[in-house]
Amino acid sequence: MKKLVLVLVVPLLLFLMVPLLIAATVASGGAGWNAAQAACDGAADVPGASATGGSGGGALPVPPVGNWPRRNSLANPPLPVPPDYAADYKGAAAKYGLPWSVLAGVGMIETGHGHMVSTNVFGAAGPMAFTPEAWNQYGVLAPGHTGKPDRMDRSDAIYSAGNLVRQLVQQKGSIEAALLQYGGGGARWYVGDVLFYANAYDSGAVGIGGSGGCGGAGGAAGIGAGVAATCGDGDSRGAADGALVYAGSCWYGGNGVPIYANGGDVHGTRWQCTELVRRFWKAKGWAPQSWSGGVGKTLWKQDTPAGAISEPQGAITQLAAGDILSMGWGSTPTGHVGVVNFIKPAGPGKWVVQMASQNTPQAMWYFDWDGRSLVSHFAGFPVTGVMHHIASTPTGTPSTSAGAR
Repeated sequence: MKKLVLVLVVPLLLFLMVPLLIAATVASGGAGWNAAQAACDGAADVPGASATGGSGGGALPVPPVGNWPRRNSLANPPLPVPPDYAADYKGAAAKYGLPWSVLAGVGMIETGHGHMVSTNVFGAAGPMAFTPEAWNQYGVLAPGHTGKPDRMDRSDAIYSAGNLVRQLVQQKGSIEAALLQYGGGGARWYVGDVLFYANAYDSGAVGIGGSGGCGGAGGAAGIGAGVAATCGDGDSRGAADGALVYAGSCWYGGNGVPIYANGGDVHGTRWQCTELVRRFWKAKGWAPQSWSGGVGKTLWKQDTPAGAISEPQGAITQLAAGDILSMGWGSTPTGHVGVVNFIKPAGPGKWVVQMASQNTPQAMWYFDWDGRSLVSHFAGFPVTGVMHHIASTPTGTPSTSAGAR
């Protein structure tokens, strides 16, 4: 079989001791996920769509996660499946003898069911992230389509993914082996993540068009939406130096790192905002242990760890839990920085972003995002840019293995 280049799915400093004046009241989130609810309302109109799960048309059962490791799914919960995507997943599954939920798991880890479709630096694009080379080999037309298969077309992409996965199953002997090859041949966590998502969809734990079935209020903006912090906003005022302000188990889906206080007037040199983001990224394996230096205002683009991608304010087209947000502070050269924790829809084309922070009176900050720019709910802290971690960006080490990318 022809070898194809596959890009692994990779489907947020120094803040000097200056008074941090909080000039606005923090809002605690946005409106419910309107798009998800609208999709839920229309689920009954989709042939075969159901919020109760089930393999649906697949001759093969959904394998358990078992001992496969997980990575992205530890912090990024499965998004509800839009009804149009569900119909294509089910149709492709029936045609190729696969569980529909496995295709949904692939669609979830690749683009969050089309929420984050863009062309990466290696040319992978479309809802199922095919490179041109892989598309030439595995691309097919969806039923009722004519002309040339289009990898940017939802239906063509999903049916082509079904074609690819089925061929890999036939060659490798199992869904797990097929997913391992699909994910690059060595990314065992890719298998675990896809199976985790697949089992969530298959069991009905996450339904069509709503989190936890129709009527759910959950959901998020994209593939890396994360999970809302569970211990309030945190308050370091009056806390002793080194005191715990926010437990790591309370943010990043229970997999965050501790946030500490500096004592005194809150601000200090030991538990910097930059110290938190560096410690968090090192713990996740997204940055080398030697990563140091930089100030909050410019960290998003300065000394970027290998594999990470930066976007400036005004061109922030994607966000994921774990990304680094940089911002200025008045006319100072230092600014502030934190880690994106949760992204919540707040209306059409609008989201509220929750950020974990250190060396400030409040551990959790909030921002409004319109898909391009972020505005802090704290006045005087203009966002300068974002650094996307390697598990949320379409970069990483290419491998020479057959797959969608």
